[in-house]
Amino acid sequence: MKSGMRQLIIAATLAMPVLAQATDVTGMVGQIEVNGTGSNGSFRVYTATVNNMCDSNVTEAIINTTDPNYSTIVATLLTAKALGATVVFSSTQQPDGTCHLYYVVIK
Repeated sequence: MKSGMRQLIIAATLAMPVLAQATDVTGMVGQIEVNGTGSNGSFRVYTATVNNMCDSNVTEAIINTTDPNYSTIVATLLTAKALGATVVFSSTQQPDGTCHLYYVVIK
């Protein structure tokens, strides 16, 4: 019985997804790019002051139309751009090297 439980715990642990480490970058919204096809990276945001999203050499963060709260995050970033506000961009680096934006704070 103990052996079976041990195997179940090991199997469950190995089946858990590996979570990418989140990185916070603070800056102002610089350039914004919108892909009209609605594909991956359909909304890209660059900061005006920071060029190392995800603690890497990636200069932009992306959000996809299929992501939860896509419209809210896009509206928040457009408002921050219009106001010239400082933003905290929280993103994770994906296996393909892109930085996926999942959380923003306007200061």
